[in-house]
Amino acid sequence: MTEIYSRPSGDIMADRRFDYARALMNEGAFVQAADLLSQVLEMVPNWAAGWFAFADALERGGDHAKAISAFNRTLEVDPSDPFGAALHLVRLGKPATSGASAYVANLFDQYAPRYEAHLIEGLGYRAPILLAAGLNTLAPATHVFDHFIDLGCGTGLMGKALEGRFRRASGVDIAPQMIKQAQKCGLYEELDVAELLEYLRHQPENSADLILAADVFVYIGPLEEIFSQVR
Repeated sequence: MTEIYSRPSGDIMADRRFDYARALMNEGAFVQAADLLSQVLEMVPNWAAGWFAFADALERGGDHAKAISAFNRTLEVDPSDPFGAALHLVRLGKPATSGASAYVANLFDQYAPRYEAHLIEGLGYRAPILLAAGLNTLAPATHVFDHFIDLGCGTGLMGKALEGRFRRASGVDIAPQMIKQAQKCGLYEELDVAELLEYLRHQPENSADLILAADVFVYIGPLEEIFSQVR
């Protein structure tokens, strides 16, 4: 929630009460914080950051019904969703009609320059390597796929893990800066900035014999249509 605290409302009194509410949340007093934030929103009713903080306090305080309503109000005030309200709605079982794409794209654009170093060196990230190893149980390690599509390709870690096992690779990611990083590895013939579902809808039938997704579905919500398009 750090980012929302750097976005003042323009009303000094509202910002001061907002800071008090933040202190209450830091102490775990979520119900009291939500009550104070409701007063803030009476003063600045069209402040997206205020609505998001209010929804977050309600959710943490256990009032999920009101939290859902407040997260939806956050999206109404600012449909670009810079705080990720849509992701909270997915977690609460109420996916928003407007997706979390703007939030996710912005998040990973900022993350792109340090993404690989942080994941591999800092977190010991091994998902692409494990997927590549798992693939050997379905096809011989010597098998070369004609066209590999990397869903949520990021910086190209999955392509690197499969290097030598495909004739042609295509990658898609929602974050432009991630795509720029993926271009540097030189393994992908095509790279597109797009949402996965929209991208898959434009692919011809029988145009790929391998499609993989590493660490991307957690940002999407319901997956039925994605899998239908993959099939």
